[in-house]
Amino acid sequence: MGEVALQPGPEPATGETWYVSYAWADEDTPEREQDVDRLCKAAKAQGRTILRDKNVLRPGDSISDFMRRLGKGDRVFVMLSDKYLKSPNCMFELFMLWQNCQRDGDFNDRVELWVLNGFKIGQVEDWMDRAEYWLERVEKLNARVQNRSATVLGEAGQRQLMLMEQFSRHVVDILALFADRVRETTWDEWLKHVLQP
Repeated sequence: MGEVALQPGPEPATGETWYVSYAWADEDTPEREQDVDRLCKAAKAQGRTILRDKNVLRPGDSISDFMRRLGKGDRVFVMLSDKYLKSPNCMFELFMLWQNCQRDGDFNDRVELWVLNGFKIGQVEDWMDRAEYWLERVEKLNARVQNRSATVLGEAGQRQLMLMEQFSRHVVDILALFADRVRETTWDEWLKHVLQP
């Protein structure tokens, strides 16, 4: 996502700020956002609001500001998919959330995970696939810069490169945390669990 100034949205009835982190639908998987829609609708029926980029951000707002706020959310629903773990924006949200929770020691209390479309995160090989994806992106960028000055990236490009290096180093730890949690096997069970008072 990009840079955006945020209009404060309505907060959940609990007084907590809830967010959803997900990869947008595309032509290949138009159904990807259906679960996000269903989650937000079910929460709204209970008088709770889940802040979602598409409903909160307006033209000219800073996307990165929104992602940082999401990383500090009281509760964040992560809709995990392959596209999510390959998206710089989604990974930034997840990384910010993980960093904040590592500091506060409350990852399991603040993060609710739904794994989309049978996506696999249970084995170390699954985790390594994601780490290698980001490492390969870092190596490609470093190779492009190798015969030039690092200034060719500018400050924004250098920050992005550093973030991708962080993703490659920590995605295994994040996915291992997720894999170590008992998860509901059906959408209805998960929804009941995550929205219970």
